Amino acid sequence: MKVIYDENGNPVDELADRNDEIKEKLEPILYEFLEERDASANSKRPPKLGYRFTKQIYLVLAGYGQMTADKFLSLDYDDIHNYWLKYLELTAYYNRYFEIVDNKQLLCAFMGINTRQYGELEKSEDDDIRGLMNSINSTFIGLGFVATESGNADSRAVSVRLRANGEAGHSVISATEDKIINNAEVVSPSELTKQLEAVLGRKMLGK
Repeated sequence: MKVIYDENGNPVDELADRNDEIKEKLEPILYEFLEERDASANSKRPPKLGYRFTKQIYLVLAGYGQMTADKFLSLDYDDIHNYWLKYLELTAYYNRYFEIVDNKQLLCAFMGINTRQYGELEKSEDDDIRGLMNSINSTFIGLGFVATESGNADSRAVSVRLRANGEAGHSVISATEDKIINNAEVVSPSELTKQLEAVLGRKMLGK
């Protein structure tokens, strides 16, 4: 990690300073949402403030712009690890008040990169960076499971995100789907189609 020093020779953690700035920008909105939450404490259908507050986080992060191509190419293990830790610190702070469901899109917004660049980090030639990205993805999956198991997040929405392929999600498959894949070579194409339709709950495309 490229260490920056102030005029007195003290190391400066720019991301920690930026987190403090983000909290300051969001403080009026935080108090507004907390008042709304408290006012609806006895309501049968309390407002879902997690989504709305997460959008406010995205709005503030967008103000910092995207990371330049040169800076992205210069990222090392320590840089990415520091971004990850500061991201967790920020979301953990707001999770004390609202349900903020961690996901790689929000981390990308925090870092100022896109999901394509995130994928490039996952495939980095640096073994340590690949290992870190694998750990980050495992944490997202683990937190997603915990959020649904505790009933604090919509299980269907989290499931869709975890099971999405490509840049959008984490390509997590269910035990049933895994069994179908493992048995794919020993069943007929028509039987495999029936099994997949049962799992997906819809007709296969092209049929």
